[in-house]
Amino acid sequence: MRGAIAASTAPCFGLLDADDLLEPDALAHTVPVIEADPDIAIVYTDHHIIDAEGRNHGIGPRCATPYSMERLLVSQMVFHFRLFRREIYDEIGGFDPAYPAAEDYDLVLRLSEAGDIVHVPEVLYTYRTHGESLSARSQEAQREDSRRAVEAALARRGVGHVLAVHVSADGQFSLVPRPGGPGA
Repeated sequence: MRGAIAASTAPCFGLLDADDLLEPDALAHTVPVIEADPDIAIVYTDHHIIDAEGRNHGIGPRCATPYSMERLLVSQMVFHFRLFRREIYDEIGGFDPAYPAAEDYDLVLRLSEAGDIVHVPEVLYTYRTHGESLSARSQEAQREDSRRAVEAALARRGVGHVLAVHVSADGQFSLVPRPGGPGA
């Protein structure tokens, strides 16, 4: 993936999972948005979820979460389809291999600090879920790498000394006062 991004020269690019589907007009709905404002780092859309047999399970639950830079710290709502502005992607150093199971979440967190993120509320992507997917096979590693990525984001944003990430038994993230931090 990194090699393909590095070899391309377009001012923006999108990424798809190998077994997912992109609507034929997805770029027609997203490219004009990202081209309209040089401060936009990412344009993302809504998505349907299908299973291994292609049965539609409706609109993904992440689509219902409104974007905010603060909410992104506890909920990865900037999901598929995502169109990235190359200039901002390059400025932040692209994907960080330090988060192998959550490199896309870390990337989105860092891009949110460098540019704007815009949601196009149209279903332009179909996300396939199945037991053999990377997400299904590596949930624990994904949760831990996501937690570490959020901790790094808190530090970059200057609040890591007062806030920490708590991960509940069901995998939900929340921000809590850091033990031993100011006011603790």
